[in-house]
Amino acid sequence: MMFISLLPIVIILFLIFVAFQLNKVISNTGIYEKLNLRWLLGLYAVVLFLSVCLFYLFPFDIGSKNVVDNKKEILNAQSESDALLTAALEGKKISEENLKGVLTREELNIPFEHNELEIFAEEQHGSNIVLVERKSTDDQKINVTQYYTRAILGNIEVTEEIKPYIVELNENTLSIMYPEPLDIQVGKFAKEFTITQFTGEAGLFDTMNDDLDARGESVIYVKVPKDVKIIDPSESFIYVN
Repeated sequence: MMFISLLPIVIILFLIFVAFQLNKVISNTGIYEKLNLRWLLGLYAVVLFLSVCLFYLFPFDIGSKNVVDNKKEILNAQSESDALLTAALEGKKISEENLKGVLTREELNIPFEHNELEIFAEEQHGSNIVLVERKSTDDQKINVTQYYTRAILGNIEVTEEIKPYIVELNENTLSIMYPEPLDIQVGKFAKEFTITQFTGEAGLFDTMNDDLDARGESVIYVKVPKDVKIIDPSESFIYVN
């Protein structure tokens, strides 16, 4: 892949070298003034022709299985994220809302025998959305589920790259912490202006439109036993109706 990405540069350098050599040969002849402009125009035409041919010959589809080019699909992912966020802010039971496109992590069933539960949600990167539901029974278990939607950044599906929240119980404190931040680097190919000016296709800067990103939403849903007192130091949790 590295060689393929450098191949256009190598070809251009080679053509420049050839052009200089031809220029030396022609400059020693008596027809230099007549042919110099023709050679330059001819060389430019050859470069344009080769750039078009090479663009369609390069295997750009390698490693692009996560590319999402369908604008409607991205807009649907945005709508699914908005629907999850709205349901969470209204304190609804997510599992009963039949929301499209909402995914779930494996539910955690944590044994708990204390009378009080303090829930700590990390806010280093912003506020977590934590829903708390009190069960109708005292089963001495805390259930934690993470609901989330697709994340598409720069037309690249990164949903599976985002790790789940870290949930830990220490004595009577349930901690909900962000996972390690991800460093996602996205590379794109776009056709040159020499091609798009004739085809009318989008160029590189047009394909980097953030308006088509679906950044995804995550909601932490916590179910606690009936008779457990909940301590909310941040007073930011949303209680299920």
